[in-house]
Amino acid sequence: MGEISNPTRILIVDDHTDGADSLAALLSQAGMSVEVAYSGEDALGIARRFLPDVVILDLNLPDMDGFEVARYLRADPLLHDAALLSFSGRTDVEVLALGKRAGIDAHLSKPADSRLILSTIERVRRLPRP
Repeated sequence: MGEISNPTRILIVDDHTDGADSLAALLSQAGMSVEVAYSGEDALGIARRFLPDVVILDLNLPDMDGFEVARYLRADPLLHDAALLSFSGRTDVEVLALGKRAGIDAHLSKPADSRLILSTIERVRRLPRP
């Protein structure tokens, strides 16, 4: 597994603690600074403090869905430039369209191998911001 070219701040938002913590460990080993939120509400607070470059969002959260979190992030002047990456087992066309409308830049299907996760993070980091 290679390291990311520039240090990157990643916020992982997932209510499945084992999966979120495992992903955080993987990304930390790749040289990234990582924070984890286990709910949408926690994610918004952490994001305002941490100012992530990339937010990896599960779409099924207990308090609000990942689309709602994405819309809040896009509306916040401090956070609207963060790259948003949904990471979910949901992959149907409707979900992808909802993600696009919410401002999500890319989608990864669970499970995904480490190389795909890292390459997708690199790709979304480099996307032009509106």
